[in-house]
Formats: sequence, structure tokens, C-alpha cells
Amino acid sequence: MPKPVAKIQNVQAMRGIASMMVVIFHIANLEARTYPDRLLGNFFQLGEAGVDVFFVISGFVMSTITRGNFGAASSKIFLLKRIVRIYPIYWFYTSILMFFWLFMPAIMTRSGHAVEHMSPIHSYLLIPYCEVPLIGHAWSLVNEMYFYVVFSVLLLRPEKERWFWILIWALTIPLIPTWLHTSSAFALVAFDPLTLEFVMGCGIAILIGKGFQRFGYFSLFIGLCLFFVKPSYHLVGYERVLSWGLPSALVLYAVVVLEANAGIVAPRIMRLLGDASYSIYLAHMLVANTCFKLWKPFMMPGYTDKFIVITLTTCACALAGIASYHYLEKPIIRYCSGWFSSLPRSV
Repeated sequence: MPKPVAKIQNVQAMRGIASMMVVIFHIANLEARTYPDRLLGNFFQLGEAGVDVFFVISGFVMSTITRGNFGAASSKIFLLKRIVRIYPIYWFYTSILMFFWLFMPAIMTRSGHAVEHMSPIHSYLLIPYCEVPLIGHAWSLVNEMYFYVVFSVLLLRPEKERWFWILIWALTIPLIPTWLHTSSAFALVAFDPLTLEFVMGCGIAILIGKGFQRFGYFSLFIGLCLFFVKPSYHLVGYERVLSWGLPSALVLYAVVVLEANAGIVAPRIMRLLGDASYSIYLAHMLVANTCFKLWKPFMMPGYTDKFIVITLTTCACALAGIASYHYLEKPIIRYCSGWFSSLPRSV
């Protein structure tokens, strides 16, 4: 039986960075809606790319932790553990917003989304739908669950064939006719170019697993340059994959190789944020909106006021996520995992 894969510290750190990128992105949007002028300019819109970092990491992690595993049992265990990891804590935060949606709809300030068209069933189950879930940014979790379902099917095949089927999966996206992409909500997810970011992560895991671990510093330099030399904002489709997904893949490859070959590990605070990244991702908009509403009576003109509220809100989002991870997410996962304690723990 294959041994469980040790946690790669720099991957956790990248998760932490990705979660805080998304936090800053949403705080910048909150600031823009609250103040007539902004402290966080267009550059901070790059935080939206944190989602793309998550997608690349997901592909890498899924391929890495399932190395040496295949067959129906491995597929079942993999999918069950992903369900336990994703849904319970997500249901907790969705239920909080559901309460507000049902009993205090006036405070639901979801910019750009029609809350009245939200489907509770689709929101709770993360099923593709024409409207985003109640937690607006949880649209990415719909994609994640699609990744996991497809990957669990790939696990039914022998491991030596996995790279071939991953390649076929990637090729179906650009080759499928455009009209089919928009034929239904499911098709929009199934043929979303962002799936290629997950595939990139899988490819990195396969490459490193076969022993290719060179050019770490060079990959890091190129990846960061692609991100920051000419930052782009509000991208979609293949432009987003090339502008944000590809640099994310290069940086991920670099930090894994540098940890393995040079022993370079990110600071502990970044790894702590990485451990709590899912809770931060789910909770931060609830926390950020609360912070801005509480601060509103004390608002003053000038950038000092903006700096204070943005700093306090960012720290509150991080601390709330860390607390959620330790006192909600971990206990919930531990409790739910007890249901499967009789299953092998290799996946």
C-alpha cells in the first residue's frame, strides 16, 4: 500500500498567499463601493488571480496524494474525502448567509448578482447553475467539485495511463465547439478553460514525480515576471489561463523544487495562513462586510481612515479564518472522517 505523502510546506504557503490575494481583491471592491476615492488601486485587482493559484494547486495536490493509487476503492475513498473536506464547513457558512437571505434580505449587498434568483439547492450542493451560489465567490468550488469528480473517474484507470487521460481531458476543452460551451450551466463548467489550470497542476505533479526537478529559481523568476511586469485585471477564458494560470503553475513548480532541492521553506505565518486558507476563503466576505459596516459611523475623509479600516479588515479576515480552521473546520473534518475510519488512509 502506498505511503501517505508528506505535506509540502511551500504549497501550504502558496495556499495562504492565494487566500489573502482573494481577501485583498474583495476588500478593494468594498472600498470602491464605500468611498468616493480609493486607496487600493487597480493593481490590487490582481488579487482575483488567487482563485487561479488555488486551481493549479488543486491539480498538483490531487495528482501527488494519489500517486500509486488506482482502482474503484481508491476512487471512492478519494471522492469521499474530498466531500468531507469541502462540504461541511461550506454548509456552515452558507447557512449563515441563508439566514440573512430569508429573514434580513436588506443587508445582503452582493454587488452584481441577483440574490432573488439564487437557488438554495444548487448553492448547498455546489451544482452548476445559471446564478452563482449564495456565497458569491463559491463559484470556484463548483469548478473544484467538477475537478474532483472527473479525477475520481480517472483513478479507475491504471496510474501509468493517467497522464494520457489527463491530456485527453485537456484537449476536449478547446476542441469542443463554442456553441456547446454555453448550451447549459453544466457545459459552462465542464468546458471552462479554467479546467486547464487544474490540468497544469496535474502536469507539474507528474513531471516532478518522474524526477524532473531543475530550473527552480528560473521558473520562479519567470512566473513572478509574468504576474507583475504587466499585470492584467478582470480576465476571462484563455486569456485568464495564460495570464494567471501559467504564471501560477511556474511559481508552484519553483517553490516545490526549491523546497526539495535547496531546503527553502516559506515563513511559518504563510504556512499557518495556508492551513486556514479554506476557512479564510469562505468566511472573509462575511467578516469584511461586517467590518466596513461597523466602521461606517467613524468614517473620515482622507487616506488615513482608509488605511486603518483596510488594515483592520484584512487582519480580521485572516484571524477569523484561522479561528474557524482550528475551532470549526478541523473538528468538523475529524468528526466526519470518523464515518470512514474503516477505510484505508492511503489517499
